[in-house]
Amino acid sequence: MGNERINCLRKSIINRGMPILCQIIQELSFSRKLDEYSKVFDRMGDVHTGIDWLLCQNPIQGTEILTKYRIMKTTPIANTPSFWVLYSYSQEENTVRLLSIQVVDSEDKN
Repeated sequence: MGNERINCLRKSIINRGMPILCQIIQELSFSRKLDEYSKVFDRMGDVHTGIDWLLCQNPIQGTEILTKYRIMKTTPIANTPSFWVLYSYSQEENTVRLLSIQVVDSEDKN
């Protein structure tokens, strides 16, 4: 199918039972990079959980670019750096598509 659907309802324990806003769809390109980074950075699981949780709650969290895409920057955790996350949000389908994840360049101050 080329992407992995993540049902946010499985994460309801994190949300303390409040309604989940949308479904996360993880594209294959995102999944592959996430797997790569998980071999290098110990806290990638926490980063991934944070991305899913935040975007389920507030899918317009990131900055809009090129009308149909959004980008957000994660917070570093211990020795795991910040990441840029490219995604799209469809209000009509109530979904977030995680498209790409890249390490933030250490010289990037934004």
